[in-house]
Order: sequence, then structure tokens, then C-alpha cells
Amino acid sequence: MQTGRDDSFASSWKSHFNFSRSDQGYLPLYPLKQARHFKVKTLLLFSLVPLSLLLLYLQPHISAAISPWSLCDPHTYSAGEWVFSPLPDTAQDVLSVSGFEGCASSREFEWHLRNDGGKLGEYRRNASRWVWQPPKNKCRGMKPFAKEDLLKELVERGGWLLIGDSVTEEHFFSLSCTLYPHVVATPKYVDGTAFDRAWPQNLYLNPNSSLLPSLELPVGFDIAKTPLVTFRRVDLLFSRDDLIGLHKTLPPYNTTYPTLSSEIFGTQESWDLSPSEYLPIFTAPLPEAHYRTLIVNTAGHWTETTFAFTNGLPEIFAFFGDATRAWVKAVASALKGDTEGRQVLVRSYALGHENCQNINMPYKEIHPYQWTWYNWNWLDRFNEAFEAVVENFGHPQIHFLAIDRPQQLRPDAHASSDCLHIAVGTGVIEGWTSYITHYITNL
Repeated sequence: MQTGRDDSFASSWKSHFNFSRSDQGYLPLYPLKQARHFKVKTLLLFSLVPLSLLLLYLQPHISAAISPWSLCDPHTYSAGEWVFSPLPDTAQDVLSVSGFEGCASSREFEWHLRNDGGKLGEYRRNASRWVWQPPKNKCRGMKPFAKEDLLKELVERGGWLLIGDSVTEEHFFSLSCTLYPHVVATPKYVDGTAFDRAWPQNLYLNPNSSLLPSLELPVGFDIAKTPLVTFRRVDLLFSRDDLIGLHKTLPPYNTTYPTLSSEIFGTQESWDLSPSEYLPIFTAPLPEAHYRTLIVNTAGHWTETTFAFTNGLPEIFAFFGDATRAWVKAVASALKGDTEGRQVLVRSYALGHENCQNINMPYKEIHPYQWTWYNWNWLDRFNEAFEAVVENFGHPQIHFLAIDRPQQLRPDAHASSDCLHIAVGTGVIEGWTSYITHYITNL
């Protein structure tokens, strides 16, 4: 992955994210001591070799039958490219060029869609002319996305709880457009009125949806009370009190100039919520909740303005490792005894692009950074670290989705205000929805 970062201490960082593992339970392979006679050994040899070759040949087919999504794992999906797709002649406004019928959410409608002042600029029109194409013949198990399939998944098997920062809020808004008109959104925002980013945002099944007769509502499901999708603003995975408490239990990252636990935070504001508050929401029963999938995203606010560690980003990165390990353990504890098949997905964080407003087409390859803006040249390292934590813990219900590469190739798909946030309707965020739908449907 090319990001132009400084890898001067990269050789040892991965060990920081490993969980200790016991070898107990793994059985060694012993020689066939019982095959005492030459004829028996020969028979076994000539029987096992053809059988092994046959199994080797059939392995891809067996895997496909057992686990269809294995044909399109996150890394395989992300190895594709953006393909030009002309817009239909009838696509003249921001909704039609985005492939939307409308959007249920009214929260910052113009900003999310990059339709500032109600005008569809050429930058925004160009950004809707590209479609993500996974590698040919390697994602055969992934069928084209259909909103009807996702709606059925959310209603019948369980909804999505989105936990993250403003980029995750963009995902919520995108879902409100993708699923329109079959969902309604709360709260109802009105321009010029106050709002709090900490407010829960919800999508509910529209009682007037034409798809309602084809859906099998679970026992206890209440159209007026049971959310299909909920977004909660949580920038750092934990509350600040949680992180201060965690820091007190750890040895100092810098023994020469140790940062006091009470002084780890800087001046940047963040919106935070403790896992002790949002994990019970995830596991709550009908009718107030019916979530099957928790989708988490973090890294963008792990910066030198949010935190005030003496040694800056290296210490922030080390603390990120301790925090993500603590978070995975907390989630695993919350899933004990789960009988509903709940799944937890950590989506890799989206990276920013320098000079994005002057680029009008996707990249073919990821470009290295020229400047050290915010923590952008560290974000891929944060992603790799979180993935290592999830993989080393090995919980069957906790997964890391490394699907950031499609976004890294889209410097032309940003909001008008900055080069980190993504314009909804450009195919980037909608690609997350499509892949996640595929992934959880086949779990």
C-alpha cells in the first residue's frame, strides 16, 4: 500500500497488536506406527496420494459450496478497478445522476450529496460516471446489489447499528437514499434549527412501502418502534473517561517524558459514547431493537489535536493498539451467549486525498502523500493495526473488512468542504453497502 508514510519504526510495531495464544488443543501429526507391514504402507501410500490430489482439485468447489462469500473476500473485492459508465440522458439532477429516487434523511442534504446551493457541478457529475468492478472471475459469489434484498435482510434477519464518526454518518445518509422510498428517517431536520451530533439517527420501515406485503415481519417487530438502521456518533470507540481509565492501567509509552493519564486529551472536540452504553443497544431485544450487524469505524479522530501525548502520533498509535484490543475483548464479552447470529464488522477507515478538488477522475494506483496533513499518512497503519487485532483475537463473530482501496482510488469523489469526506452518490459509500450486504447475507 503506497501512502508515502515514514516506516522508520515499522519493523516491530505489529508485535504490539498480537494476543498471546496457547498451542493447547492442536494435535501433532504422528507417523503411521500401526502400518507394520510393507504391503499396508504401500496400499496407504497409493490410496492417499490420489485422494489428496482429488481434494486439492475439488477444494475451490467445496469452499464455494460451504461459504460463497469466500470467493469474494474483502481483499479480493478491493483489488478491482473503477470502470467508466456513461450517465443516462435523463440524469440531470444530483439524485438521478446518483441513481437515487430520493433520500429519507434531511440532515445536511445538500452537503452530503455535494449539491451545494442546489447546483450540480461538473466535478460532481463526473464523479457519478464510475462503477467499481471487482476482479473478474474472482467475485462470482457477489451478485448485483438490489435495495429489495437489503431491505429484506434488515427486516427479517436484523438491522444495522452504525458506530463511528462523520464518515459513518455519511454512510447512514447514503443508506437513507439507497433504501428510499421504503424507509423513513428520524429525526426530521429543518434548515436553520439547532441539532446535536450526538442525537441517534434512525431508519424505519415505511408503512407505505410497496414491498411490505412481501416481507415476513419477525414476531414482536413494530414498524413504528423497531429501527432498521441506527447511527450513533462515536469518534474514538470509547468515552473519554473509558480511555483515561484504560491509560491508567498501562505502562508509559515514553518513560523519559511520560504523559499523565489526566492529560492525554488535547483541545479538539469529539463525540463519544462508551461501549457499555452502545453494546446493550446492539443486543437489545424486540420491539425496541432488532440489530444483527454492528458496523464500526474509527481512526480519523486519533490525531495530535484530539490527543496530547508527549511523543505525538507514535504514542497515539500505540494507545490505539491498546484501545482496540480492549474494545475487541469488550465486544466478545457482550456476544457471550448470543443466539441470534449477531455479527460485528470493523470497516477500514477512509483516507483523505491531497488536492482533491483539482482531480476529475479516479486513480489507477494509490498515490503517496506529499504533506503530513492531520494523521492521513498514518491511517493505513491504523487500519492494518486494527485488522491485526481482530485477526489475532480470532472471534468468529468479529470481522475486519479491509475495503478502503476503492475509496483510496477516488480523489474525485469528495465533498466540497474538504478532501476527507466523500460525496454520497458517487459509488464509494454505496460500494460499502453493496459489499457489506453481500458479506453478511452469506455469513
